[in-house]
Amino acid sequence: MKMDRGDSVDDRFKYFKAMGDKRRLEILKTLKIRNMTGRDVEKLIKLKQPSVSHHMKILVEAELVTENRAGKYCFYSLNLDQLEEVHSLIHEVIDVNTQ
Repeated sequence: MKMDRGDSVDDRFKYFKAMGDKRRLEILKTLKIRNMTGRDVEKLIKLKQPSVSHHMKILVEAELVTENRAGKYCFYSLNLDQLEEVHSLIHEVIDVNTQ
């Protein structure tokens, strides 16, 4: 789902809520390296599997991360289009020259 200027504050809030956790920010930074499985993320940021699953679920529901299943593996990647929209929203909020 691509954000548009008509989205409600509640719709937009989910992005910030998902990024409002230190571990989820670490996961997003880790996924900048490459697409990864949950196990890859576990190893790199030293989280246990249930914790990785919990955080990934929130990031996927917020549409900041996509998941692609390949057999028994689930690969996660950044949803760059959505992250760009969030980036634009942040700039819109902080740009004092925009009215």
